[in-house]
Amino acid sequence: MTEQVYVLLSNSSRLEARGSLMDTACVLLVIFLAGLLRAYSKIRGIRALMVCGCVTEAVCEYVSWDEGKATSRCYFLTGDGRRIEVSSSPAPSPILDAGDMVDVVYDPRRPRFAVLMPDRDIAISQYRVVMFIFGVASFISLIGGILTLL
Repeated sequence: MTEQVYVLLSNSSRLEARGSLMDTACVLLVIFLAGLLRAYSKIRGIRALMVCGCVTEAVCEYVSWDEGKATSRCYFLTGDGRRIEVSSSPAPSPILDAGDMVDVVYDPRRPRFAVLMPDRDIAISQYRVVMFIFGVASFISLIGGILTLL
């Protein structure tokens, strides 16, 4: 009889451990899927901006450095004369130098949503890498959750 009680207790703790692992896998899956969707929406936003946005010229004011990465800081004027700042994606070397003129595409309803034309491909590829990482992590979380059920 003591062996039966031990087996029941042992099975109960295994079920609790499986439930805990399944909960963790589900939470991770939701977090990773949210990151995946966020990166996807950023790519779609940049592409939509290229089609529907306003194009104007921006001036690179300066280049800032952080942890060996350069970011070009630029500004442009909207149609109504507001000054809007826009930055490039961090890169090992600056894509623009101070004083350079460059085309920028922006949303006239939300001018802070702007992309420097030379930077658009870099930004899209960075979001694609993020999508890949979150996609793989989501898949691993899903497989982990399925394996805890078995």
